[in-house]
Amino acid sequence: MICEHESDGKRCRAFALRESSPPLCVRHSEDPDIIRRRQEGDRKGGAVGAARTLPAKTPAPTLETAGDVRALLAETIQQVRLGAVDTRTANAVGYLASVLLRAVEGHELDTRLTELERALRGARSPGRV
Repeated sequence: MICEHESDGKRCRAFALRESSPPLCVRHSEDPDIIRRRQEGDRKGGAVGAARTLPAKTPAPTLETAGDVRALLAETIQQVRLGAVDTRTANAVGYLASVLLRAVEGHELDTRLTELERALRGARSPGRV
């Protein structure tokens, strides 16, 4: 049997509880016991579905080199394996680490290129034998 609750002219399409009269689903039931059990379930569901993250006081890692990023990823993998960090959080860390790695590599490449250009200019300067 389908729930008879209507809202804005649209009928709920959830299955009705067997003991409900009129036929209503768990969400629309007016039975105090059903309401209490639904609220408990909502609280538990929210606690179960909450992302696990590290404590706010966890020290921030240094992220200046490709090696630093590699270390962060290795640490995050271990934290996921131990259940200390939620996979959604780890996915965000992985994505942000890839963006950071490209920026770090671009900066390192720019620094090397600048040094090479400076060395090349010094080798071409007049008076050098």
